[in-house]
Amino acid sequence: MESAGTQIPRLDVAWMTGAAHFELAMRSIKTFAKYNKDDCKFYLMGDGSLTHDHVERLQNEFSDFQIILFDPEHTRDKREAILRGRKNLAKHYSACPMAMKIVDVPAMFSSPFLYVDSDVLFVKPFSLGNVRHGQRDVVFMDGLYNAYSPHTTWQVAKQSFVIPYVDNFNAGFYYLKSNDWIDFDLCDRIAGFPAFWNFLPHLEQTYWAAIAAKNIAKSGMFSNQQVCFPRFDKRSQPEAVAFHYAGSRRNLLPKEDGDLVSLDSPSIQELNILPARRYQIFRTLVRGAKRRLTKNRI
Repeated sequence: MESAGTQIPRLDVAWMTGAAHFELAMRSIKTFAKYNKDDCKFYLMGDGSLTHDHVERLQNEFSDFQIILFDPEHTRDKREAILRGRKNLAKHYSACPMAMKIVDVPAMFSSPFLYVDSDVLFVKPFSLGNVRHGQRDVVFMDGLYNAYSPHTTWQVAKQSFVIPYVDNFNAGFYYLKSNDWIDFDLCDRIAGFPAFWNFLPHLEQTYWAAIAAKNIAKSGMFSNQQVCFPRFDKRSQPEAVAFHYAGSRRNLLPKEDGDLVSLDSPSIQELNILPARRYQIFRTLVRGAKRRLTKNRI
């Protein structure tokens, strides 16, 4: 922990979106700005589909603070250097925009940053002090299950003998201390296995999980009581600071910000960090059985 008079650097916070999810990204940024209590600088990475009208809306609706807009052209030189000689990763990049999250987004920064998916909404005042003062190189959302690109439980388990991963890495909300942590050669190796192309939207997330497994002692998870998915059964989640409306949970997303469940608290919640865990087949099977028994109500 830094001493009381030490100046804490401003934290860079990034989102990535395109025209299709622009409105949702706006909501995510607004809720973050409302509840975050740290000194932050905001960035938005466009996927190349944002128009002049989108840029104008950003400037008009966030006139009280600046959002720096990037697009793939801004990171071209760094991206080309990363993809050069890594044909499998380059093939993935060409095939799926999600690859921008591990290639272009980190390339925007030379210092620690926080990444937030456009479908993450915040509901309570919070601080990232534990993250910024901690010893973890990466802190990621606990995804509750292993949404990795081999896709089926059996294939994820089988491929873990080829490429070990951490348990439950969800790349929708992560903190990265340094770009040096990213092993692009490992990413290229993973992309060279056909089994890891079974579900392409999760390949980028699988890269993160594998890199974290290589650096397990320096990897951590946000508490899944604070950064969490909204429950299908709509049971109260009183410790929640942020909800990730990913996948089928997008159907639970309130239509208006005013419809978000108010969890306002007079105190600022510090986001808690837990050690990352290595992927284990037995734990995955037990968790899968529990989800089936509860009919995925959680």
